[in-house]
This record gives sequence, C-alpha cells and structure tokens, in this order.
Amino acid sequence: MGKSNMKLNAKFNTPQIIFTAAFAATILTVVSFVEWDKSIYTGLFAGIITIVGAVFSKIIFKGEN
Repeated sequence: MGKSNMKLNAKFNTPQIIFTAAFAATILTVVSFVEWDKSIYTGLFAGIITIVGAVFSKIIFKGEN
C-alpha cells in the first residue's frame, strides 16, 4: 500500500466543519431506520461515517487552508 500524500490533521476550517457535520448527519439520519443487532455497531458506523466525511471535506476544500 502506497504512502498517502494527504495528511489528516486536526486543523479544519469552518466550511470543512460544516460539510463534515452535514454529511454525517444526513447519512446517519437515513441509516437510523436500520435495526442493528447490537448498539455497538451503530456507534462504529457513526464513527466511520464521521471520519469519511472529514476525509471528503479535506479533499473538497483542500485549497482553502
């Protein structure tokens, strides 16, 4: 696996934070109708979706830092 050129650090600007929150909220609202076997799966899925949203926001808004 190759080394990634993009480093995900904790510095997000305002559009990146808003995009990440809206992305995660939209996906989690749609998926909230799914009956999970265990509640830990819901938390893991929410965490993964939040990380994916953060990566997408870094890619989309990469020129604004």
